[in-house]
Amino acid sequence: MPSQDLLFPILPRAPSTPSPDDIKREVTQISQKHQLRKIGTDNGGGAQHHQQDHPPAKRDQPKVQDDHHKPDPDPQVDLFVCKPNQVRFRRAFGITAAFARDAPLTIQTLFKPDGPLASHIDGFKARAPQLEMAEAVARAIKSGGRLLVEAGTGTGKTYAYLVPALESGKRVVISTGSKNLQEQLFYRDLPTITGALSYTPPVALLKGRSNYLCIERMNRLLSESHLQKPEILSDLVKVKSWSTATDNGDVGDIPGLQENAEILAHVTSTNDNCLGRDCPYYDDCHLVVARRRAMDAQVVVINHHLFFADMAVKDTGFGELVPESQVYVFDE
Repeated sequence: MPSQDLLFPILPRAPSTPSPDDIKREVTQISQKHQLRKIGTDNGGGAQHHQQDHPPAKRDQPKVQDDHHKPDPDPQVDLFVCKPNQVRFRRAFGITAAFARDAPLTIQTLFKPDGPLASHIDGFKARAPQLEMAEAVARAIKSGGRLLVEAGTGTGKTYAYLVPALESGKRVVISTGSKNLQEQLFYRDLPTITGALSYTPPVALLKGRSNYLCIERMNRLLSESHLQKPEILSDLVKVKSWSTATDNGDVGDIPGLQENAEILAHVTSTNDNCLGRDCPYYDDCHLVVARRRAMDAQVVVINHHLFFADMAVKDTGFGELVPESQVYVFDE
């Protein structure tokens, strides 16, 4: 079997062969960016250096073949290995080569000391219980089964389920027990893992209705500001100023506004007072935009309250709040 690293074979020389100088420059750029190295395989399938026509090159300074050297015609003999990344490049070593992640990497490869996680995350070192959990999650996702995991503090549970969930290539909904954990997962942990895995499909954060500014209700309050209490007016200035700059409408982001501020009930909507498609601001509605993003995303982070509210809505047969997915993760 080839190495666990990502392999791709030497392909035939391109019809239009670049000059030696061009080759040298491109190989230098590729080796610096992707830490390219050359390996071989023996007939028994084990990875080893090929000792005949192609002596091994240093990891960071691969040997460049000259114009008179012909690549070995057997694609199973000469292989290049590159750090996992979604990259395509050509003319390396005077030949045409291609690299793409066509299949998920194994959990062992992802968590190994020189794997993608360790390369991207400072100080990362996989723990045995973390690896065990990650492999169990991967098996459950592959089989379509259910898995209940209880692990102690410090196990690294978040990475243990995020990595196999994202690497599966399936649509994923992750539900957390609180909004604080939801935001930590979306703004800190998820970007770290997507960066390490070079994960490019869209991800989205979705909260309940009361977390989003209602533009129509805010403007109505502004028109009736002369009727409001001083404390409402003071917070209204903060809300209005923030509303011109926000890109998600999450009222939890309003600077200087208390979490239980009285004004929030006046600038957010409920099922009863929402105007729906009759609202003049429907196309710009922050809640509508957030739900659209969630419907288009490959990974959606929600909380338990929203998940069960969505179940209630789906039971009525009149719609849904959360997109249907292939993988559901509940993080307590």
